[in-house]
Amino acid sequence: MGVVCPDGCGGQAVGQTQNNQSNGMDENMALSVTRHVQNPQRTEWELLSCGIDTLDLGVYVNWNNDWEDKKDIFQARKELAFGTDGILVNLTETRKYLFLPGGKQPNYRYHLQFPEYHIFIAISEEPKNNSPNVFVSINSEALWSIGYHSAVIAIWQDITVLGGRITLIKPSRVDICADYRITGGLDADYLKKHKVGRSIKTLEYKNGDILESIYFGVGKADIKLRIYNKGLEITKKDTEKRWLEIWNTDNSEDVWRIEYQIRRSILKQYKIETLDDLEKTIADIWEYLTTEWFSLRHLDNEKTERRTYLEFWQDVINCKNRFGEISNIKREYRKTAHRTLDPYVSRMAGLLIGYAVISQKKNQESALRNAMNDIAMYLSNKKDFKEEYEKKAIKLGLPTETLMESEGAKRIKDALERKP
Repeated sequence: MGVVCPDGCGGQAVGQTQNNQSNGMDENMALSVTRHVQNPQRTEWELLSCGIDTLDLGVYVNWNNDWEDKKDIFQARKELAFGTDGILVNLTETRKYLFLPGGKQPNYRYHLQFPEYHIFIAISEEPKNNSPNVFVSINSEALWSIGYHSAVIAIWQDITVLGGRITLIKPSRVDICADYRITGGLDADYLKKHKVGRSIKTLEYKNGDILESIYFGVGKADIKLRIYNKGLEITKKDTEKRWLEIWNTDNSEDVWRIEYQIRRSILKQYKIETLDDLEKTIADIWEYLTTEWFSLRHLDNEKTERRTYLEFWQDVINCKNRFGEISNIKREYRKTAHRTLDPYVSRMAGLLIGYAVISQKKNQESALRNAMNDIAMYLSNKKDFKEEYEKKAIKLGLPTETLMESEGAKRIKDALERKP
């Protein structure tokens, strides 16, 4: 997985080593979860594993000079793969992969599957507009068996053999989880009654009255929490043998997973630009997710933020110590201007060309001056600029103070006062 196991686990995956570390902790982990609340369905819990279960990466690759020829080969294989479950390709004498017919919308046309990961390749010879031209999703099985360090080494080697040179790898999505055996299971009403968190929307999946899975945060939310019956899932997916080995148990009954999904926008707020950044920060992220974003608390105070954590949930919070050292890195909501201006500038520049053609302004300066006049007229008739500015600032997480007296604003004002 993507976390170095604390206390010297010899490079093994966190999920595999928890059982060995916890053999002497049964007394702490088999505590009553119902000390202050009535919930006869649960009497004890036991931590089985915790770690990273999903890791998606944005990979910045420069391809060799033969990229056009290589792209033709990829396209031919993609067409051959249509209507199949993939065609087998030899990368080397000992390394094979599947070339699949699909891709990943909207940017990645070619889909290759290796034993440890899926790789999606764009048609660009090199990254453009600060965006990766290769997307990689490491398999859960690889994360728990060989760890993400070994998986990344395989990715690096495979892309090199394919003719590419990696210049940067950025974490794009991370799912981190903790697996618990909870005697008697969980129910949705109990979770919703005791939850304190930022997400209001929930989605439940039940078999009759029996909860199988519940989501907090749905749709395209940047953070989601899923609490679900992992023991039931592995039985349905026929992966029970593998998970029983990870958990060091012979019984999957009443095993529940607490799993947070974190997207790129949140990772950026933690200034995570590399895998090393992720490794140094993941304990802090877990602490934030389990204390501020969502937690289970006693109903012992009218103010939710002052309620005490359920004993079970305190144990969930303490999993942060198994992810690494706490570095006290906080989530930074404010976005820096240089990261947000580029897409707006490129979009306006593209629209200006069409505007120039329609308005028959062949000179760039006159087209720009005319466009600014038209925009000013439109805004004066349709919108309150200051109000719209402040609304947008709030949505972007930026200060609401207007910048109308900035040097840039003055230049625009001067340009608007000139006649076309």
